[in-house]
Amino acid sequence: MYIYSLDIALGYRFELYEYKIVIKEFQVNLDIGSFKEVSLISRLVREKLKPLLFENIALSAHDFNFVKNNRSKDFFIHLFNTQLCSLVTIEAKTLRKNLCIDDGVKDIEHSLNGIKKFTKSIYFEDLRRSGFYLFRLVYNIDILTVLKLRSCVIQFNEISKIGEIIPNLKRIELDNVYFVKSPSGNNSHDELAFPTNLYHLEIIFCKIIYNVELSDPYEFLFNNEFAEANRFNFPLPKVHIPSLKDLVYYTDDKENTGLLKFIETNPNLESLNIGSFDYTLINGFSNIKNLEFNYLTISNTGYSFPPLKSTINLKINIIDFEYYEDVKIFCSSCLNLEYLYFKMSKHENFQTSIEGFIEPTLFNLFKLKTFELVINSNWYISSDDESQTNVNNEESIDISKLSNIETLILETDASTILNLKFANSKTLKKVIFSSSDDEFITQEFKNKYNSYKNWKFKFFEHSIKGYKLN
Repeated sequence: MYIYSLDIALGYRFELYEYKIVIKEFQVNLDIGSFKEVSLISRLVREKLKPLLFENIALSAHDFNFVKNNRSKDFFIHLFNTQLCSLVTIEAKTLRKNLCIDDGVKDIEHSLNGIKKFTKSIYFEDLRRSGFYLFRLVYNIDILTVLKLRSCVIQFNEISKIGEIIPNLKRIELDNVYFVKSPSGNNSHDELAFPTNLYHLEIIFCKIIYNVELSDPYEFLFNNEFAEANRFNFPLPKVHIPSLKDLVYYTDDKENTGLLKFIETNPNLESLNIGSFDYTLINGFSNIKNLEFNYLTISNTGYSFPPLKSTINLKINIIDFEYYEDVKIFCSSCLNLEYLYFKMSKHENFQTSIEGFIEPTLFNLFKLKTFELVINSNWYISSDDESQTNVNNEESIDISKLSNIETLILETDASTILNLKFANSKTLKKVIFSSSDDEFITQEFKNKYNSYKNWKFKFFEHSIKGYKLN
């Protein structure tokens, strides 16, 4: 556990400074007026910073850093994975039945009592069934604004009252969470009460388990019966959340049941990230500025999309041959598109995809400024032509004829970037090329790129940034 307080550091620094006053040599040269001014600044700085201890709390079955910054103000509790308990002997199981779950949870609550008032974020990771009893730890955390749950089981009754339990939440992320609904539970799925200030909601492959009796906590935690219970997709509720701007929704239900109604009920949505795109969703797009999806569910070549004037950023993460025409038609309906992202599989003769798909797609996007392309050479190519499954890393790809764009971001293998033709583009002003290959920025790369006239490049370990000089 790492605790860092800038206030303590400042106080210690000035305490040492004040100690020096007793030294006669220092007193002779000391300007009392300046010292008073410095002391006042110190006090003002400490008051302005108002440092928080433990801005984030994590409970997990794994040892890991759940934030990138090693100096962040975090509190971490490591919990054993409940699966280990299945290996204990019958005698040990008998002993475990006499253990009190409430006492264990109270011990953790006691550990958190002193820092709850400082906590802004809580992350439960891989707690599984123990999350059913540990979720109450989030109660009465007044300034909590971020709640992240991953691979946990909690009561449906608690998520249905999340707006009452944690009223100040602004961000909720639910990833592979199972909501248990007991036979006596009377909360309707469409009666969920979300916090009034919620602006970001993620629901990723969450499930509901109905009619689970919870009279014996031991049996619930360690019995296989619960593991075999039927699970149903967690559909989006028909509730209006006035402050909601961002929605991330992934489900096993390819029909996205409830998604259209949710979008229509929340016309204030500005960002939507979903697993699959269905044409019927277009009817609910009134204010979506940022749209991201993995793939199209049904090929419907020739379908005329209504203009999507609000969408300015579009990301399509999986593009197959069979959907080229659909994607072109869909993109052409986004009249005000400024940023476009494609993730595609690399195949032999990839230039045909550039000329037959990407170039005509970009041609009619007159407001497009940035195009980001990820070419993945590790994906399997579904094609009747066996040659399509073989990647030719030495192929020279020409992207100099791409229309409208000023910034090109390309991620692919090092060989493709080395042989890329782009310098003669009439519209490009900036390029960013990146690769995860170990041998990327070689002297050969530098020599070739530095030979391009009217371009200036900066080389990094796994990327190149280039700027056109005129």
